[in-house]
Amino acid sequence: MKNTKTMDTLQTDLTPAQKRWMEYRFGIRYTFGINTFYNTETSEGTLDPSVITMKEVNVDQWILPALNAGMRYCVFTVKNHDGFCNWDTQHSFYNIMNTPFGRDILSVLAEACAANGMKLGLYYSLMDHYTSFKNDDDRFADMILHQVEELLNNYGEITQIWFDGFWDKQTGGWTRSPVDFVHAWRSEGAFRYKMDYLYRSIKAWQPDCMVMNHSTADFVGIPLHPVDARCGIDVSYVVVDKKYWNWMGRESYFPIEITINLSGKDSGKFNPGYWYWHEDDESIPDKERIYTWLELAERHEANLVLNCPISPQGDLRLVDQQLLESLWH
Repeated sequence: MKNTKTMDTLQTDLTPAQKRWMEYRFGIRYTFGINTFYNTETSEGTLDPSVITMKEVNVDQWILPALNAGMRYCVFTVKNHDGFCNWDTQHSFYNIMNTPFGRDILSVLAEACAANGMKLGLYYSLMDHYTSFKNDDDRFADMILHQVEELLNNYGEITQIWFDGFWDKQTGGWTRSPVDFVHAWRSEGAFRYKMDYLYRSIKAWQPDCMVMNHSTADFVGIPLHPVDARCGIDVSYVVVDKKYWNWMGRESYFPIEITINLSGKDSGKFNPGYWYWHEDDESIPDKERIYTWLELAERHEANLVLNCPISPQGDLRLVDQQLLESLWH
């Protein structure tokens, strides 16, 4: 479906926060958590966090190569589906403070981002395997609200929050019809997560924080309202992207963020590459491929984010660092 509006019209359709966020254009995602230490991509909230014994996290080594590559913002995994939290949360015992490392990684990263002029975004899974009351919708939604309140009130400016894992509370709509999918989300998933109230709360705490909600690989780029932008995982090929969607009785523009793994290793289970660090994974695209992805993102009026796993020693993979340093050199 083509956009029929001109760029001049588009500029009037964007909110100031959307326009500013779209100008960032290029970013990096840092994936780290309990799975990092167990050579796995997924877990069920049962892994022992006592293995997190690193001494430091080298956040400057994360940020500086990214800034030199032209990246304007980062997205840090604060909680994945397993429920392990990378910040000092008062609403789950399963967090980084209750490990031998015992430091708030998000706080360290937020300080480094502020010092170096890097905008900070967050990835937060709505799904949580660790929590014992995940089947109690009201209590579960309250936990999410309180954790997001911590994240948006204790770590400075947050440029975006990227929700994921909604399907744990949505059983309907899994046909090939986007209309059925969106209807099921609004009547089931959004209702059970209390997303409308969560969105309004986010805007009260940080009005310019961009809210996103990953709509799965089956429905790439579908906005799970209420949101400010859309998610596109591994959209590394030319697709027709619908920009205008009806919300609250009007057609509104929702920009898209394309996220691609720098790891390209196909394990058969985690294709198209790993999110987390794995010792035997040194797969990496060449910089010409990155330029191709940037050109694709520009054609889609999209932001491009490259995922980089963080090692158990608190560093980027050396191949990722070297690739970032090679861009525009």
